[in-house]
Amino acid sequence: MKLWSITVLLLLIFLAVISLGFAYTDGSIRLVGGTSNLEGRVEVCSGGSWGTVCDDFWGISDATVVCRQLGYEPISALGSAYFGQGNGSIVLDDVQCVGSESYLTNCTHTINHNCTHSEDAGVRCALCTTGSIRLVNGSHDWEGRVEVCHSGSWGTVCADYWGYLDAAVVCRQLGWGTSGTYRSSAYFGQGTGSILLSDVQCTGTEQFLTNCTHLSNRNCRHSEDAGVTCHVCSSGALRLVGGSNSSEGRVELCLNGRWGTVCDDSWDNTDAGVVCRQLGLGTTGTAHSSAYFGLGIGSILLDDVACDGTEQFLANCTHTFCDAYWDSTDAGVVCRQLGYGSGTAFGSAHFAQESGALVMDNVRCDGTESHLTNCTHLTVDKCFPPTDAGVRCARK
Repeated sequence: MKLWSITVLLLLIFLAVISLGFAYTDGSIRLVGGTSNLEGRVEVCSGGSWGTVCDDFWGISDATVVCRQLGYEPISALGSAYFGQGNGSIVLDDVQCVGSESYLTNCTHTINHNCTHSEDAGVRCALCTTGSIRLVNGSHDWEGRVEVCHSGSWGTVCADYWGYLDAAVVCRQLGWGTSGTYRSSAYFGQGTGSILLSDVQCTGTEQFLTNCTHLSNRNCRHSEDAGVTCHVCSSGALRLVGGSNSSEGRVELCLNGRWGTVCDDSWDNTDAGVVCRQLGLGTTGTAHSSAYFGLGIGSILLDDVACDGTEQFLANCTHTFCDAYWDSTDAGVVCRQLGYGSGTAFGSAHFAQESGALVMDNVRCDGTESHLTNCTHLTVDKCFPPTDAGVRCARK
């Protein structure tokens, strides 16, 4: 029994050694000897073992590649075994990256060296670059809590004075269009760490959020964290989805920054021709109905489309809009009328369909109205499928 136990123990040790030897692939890198995982001596996996890098020609371009490979941003390149001397082999020498490489081993280098471990290279990285921003905790990449990088760490933005111009700057900086819906009261959840900006007041033309007039945090809590939902397309734009080529598919229309579909009631070849003309695909088309190219998602934006064939844009054809124009500005008027704070808009009968008459459509508030009925709107008695509008209000 004792011999059997020793055999099992030796087998386990052997397997552990094997697994350690192949835990990393050639070209993997790690940082060793720093005060955090953001800095240290650069070590490279070669042949299943970790080795170091000689600091000959070592500079910020090389540090940039190292930090990027690890998912960080670069701060500085360090030499002369700043983070202590390694052991084992020196696997890279004369490294000369241009800075765009995905992996350190893709950079120009030599493997025959004349270095000692007193020349081991190191780097210092940061989680992010000061002034960069990101959106966190949204359902899509184009929405979420706004977080700003300062001194290598992420922090949040207080929603005091937060508005649509600030949202527009955030969306533009991130490449998600040029407009957005602003969110407040930690709509996308509360952040952690510092609240870096408050009283943000952008003009809408700034390239970076940190260029906007702002204060450092004074009296905010994370329950006031700001967020945005960016508008990812231009109102009136069309696209074809689900076809076997770019000349066919389900017709989708952009309205208020979101893609939606078109109901096939009254849909015919004349309407299809207008779609094709708008997309630059000729002046005639064949209409398909009953979700021929698959079911869409999101709102159904147009119904009873009746083009005469001369229109340049589908949205110019006769039709019925449903809750398509309902947005946070309209929701804000509702909430103010009820004695609450800011509001979030919901469509597509988010809070269930009402059985009574539909009395308002195409509601377009400018945000200053004291009553919803003061907003521009149409009186309608038909809207299908159910698209009753709703709001969620914040307490003052």
